[in-house]
Amino acid sequence: MPTDHKPPELSKPLLGTIPIAAASVISEQFAGARIILKLPGGQIYIEADIDIDADGSPRAKDIDPGNGQLETSLQFPGVSGQAKNVDAEKVPYFVLPGARPSASSFFTRMGIKKGDVAAVIFKDRIEFAIFADVGPSNKMGEGSIALAQSLGHNPFKIVHGKPVVQFGIPKDVIYIIFPQSRFTPLTPDTVVEKTRQTGKQLFINLGGNPT
Repeated sequence: MPTDHKPPELSKPLLGTIPIAAASVISEQFAGARIILKLPGGQIYIEADIDIDADGSPRAKDIDPGNGQLETSLQFPGVSGQAKNVDAEKVPYFVLPGARPSASSFFTRMGIKKGDVAAVIFKDRIEFAIFADVGPSNKMGEGSIALAQSLGHNPFKIVHGKPVVQFGIPKDVIYIIFPQSRFTPLTPDTVVEKTRQTGKQLFINLGGNPT
């Protein structure tokens, strides 16, 4: 059934002619998500918040005490040591909820794989991000430090003289995910550039109007 969903007003110019009115509603409920839609071409539109993920950063356990992990679900092929993980402080990435067995995860059922690309919008800003980490099964809306910063948001608070991840974006973040958009080669040196190139072209092809 077509939706009458209205995106956040400040983001509408970026969305251009993307056929949101022709999308179908995905009825699953996740904490943090306002609405989830499937566009006619199979792209997944999510409007949610953004909690901050520090995973993959060499400083993850220091800047996100209790939650930060050195590893990410997506790892760079052929790379060893800490560098094989996707660094939250350098790479704009997004997180989707997981489940066990993995075949029952939201992203698997939607045809999304680790390494796929999304356009992420907050107000009048846009960034292109890679699906690099899997989160709790009941939570939607999470992204890397670099993603939040690219959207004009500072996630850090200084605690006892040290930066600690504390501040997310509470609402109005749009994620448009492009299933089967993973590119090759996937390397630490080129991941940001290739994610932006791939995502921008897919977004334009969908009717988006990036600035």
